[in-house]
Amino acid sequence: MSYWQRLNTRALLTKLGYSPIYVLISDALWLIWANPPLTIGERSERGQVTASAGMEGGEDLELSPSQKTSIRYQFEVFCKRVICGERCDYLRQVLRRAEQEVSFSDMPFDTLLRIGMSDDYPSSHYVFETQGHQISIADERLGEALSQIESAGRNLLLLAYFLDLNDREIGALLGIPRSTIQRRRQRFLDQMKQLLKE
Repeated sequence: MSYWQRLNTRALLTKLGYSPIYVLISDALWLIWANPPLTIGERSERGQVTASAGMEGGEDLELSPSQKTSIRYQFEVFCKRVICGERCDYLRQVLRRAEQEVSFSDMPFDTLLRIGMSDDYPSSHYVFETQGHQISIADERLGEALSQIESAGRNLLLLAYFLDLNDREIGALLGIPRSTIQRRRQRFLDQMKQLLKE
């Protein structure tokens, strides 16, 4: 493998998303295979004379072109096995993650509401008091419209729509006939609608 082929291999590993540590390991292995440290000896275990016979220790052995080609092929096979193994590990990891993770778009809306969170600060609420009850309203437009209505009408709307009292219960609480409560409630409700339209 030439130097330029090595650069192409590095670029491919990076493009495939391998971490820098794998690219560095691949570089180190390439250097080891391209320039192997050779041990110098006169005879092999079987007593055969080796290519380094007659040389002093510590000298580098010059490889023949066929030996260099063989080493390059061995390194290429090794790199292909490493890349294939890493690819398999990556695919296994992706499959494991896919079994455990669910996309937000695939989740039911109720589940999203349960896991979702919104910031809610009491200082941004409108707080109204009526008949000993404090009623907090988070909606800014509604709170602003209620604050513009006179207090008698606001109290009537708060009792009817926020405390869920009917006209008879409101009339008993305020000492006003039910029919009067009904007319006033409708009049103040119409005022609210006008204010909310603006």
